[in-house]
Amino acid sequence: MLIALGVTGGIGAYKAVEVARGLQKRGHDVVAVMTQNATRFVGPLTFEAITRRPVITDQFAPGANADIEHIALASTIDLLLIAPATANIIGKLANGIADDFLSTLYTATRAPLLLAPSMNTQMFAHEAVRQNLDTLAARGARFVEPGEGYLACGWIGKGRLAEPDEIVAAAGAILRPAGPLRGQRISIPCATSATGRAAAWATRSRPKPRRAAPRSRWSPDRRPWLRRPCAM
Repeated sequence: MLIALGVTGGIGAYKAVEVARGLQKRGHDVVAVMTQNATRFVGPLTFEAITRRPVITDQFAPGANADIEHIALASTIDLLLIAPATANIIGKLANGIADDFLSTLYTATRAPLLLAPSMNTQMFAHEAVRQNLDTLAARGARFVEPGEGYLACGWIGKGRLAEPDEIVAAAGAILRPAGPLRGQRISIPCATSATGRAAAWATRSRPKPRRAAPRSRWSPDRRPWLRRPCAM
């Protein structure tokens, strides 16, 4: 399956490289979509070498608009995964702001959305961020909860990007949901069509033709004496 991996400008961007590698190990194709700030943390060439696909960094790159690239990609991906998902991109998606390739891709695709938030612990707890997360959750977005611990900013708390294995597992759960019948072959009998059922019902409800009642042994044709005139 084809996964669009959105990478935004956070220190957790370096983990996105391992996320891409993990998705490939599970047999998925990955196309990286990087914001301009993401390229300050990890070079596009790194993702291009791993995914063996051109990395999308600019919505208006020369030659990228022949097929209106964000629309073409939006119709072919099976999952939009954003890791790390900063407060900025979360706010854009929640409020319908489409001012770069990644946010425009979100508004154009109908693929499932998986977000792995990553930010300062105070930012993650801010009411505006919480409301934006709730808005996206109400639209069906899935999340990989950030971890707790020592953050790059020096704070200790919740906000660290989840480990790559967790993110890859969450993506796999969306693309290949587990269930009691997964991997089983079942036989489903073919039901008759509505037309066939109506015809069968009409046949059953049609009144049967009445058979002629058997002639009685006392019918006139069997009693010739009743047909002869009486002698006077």
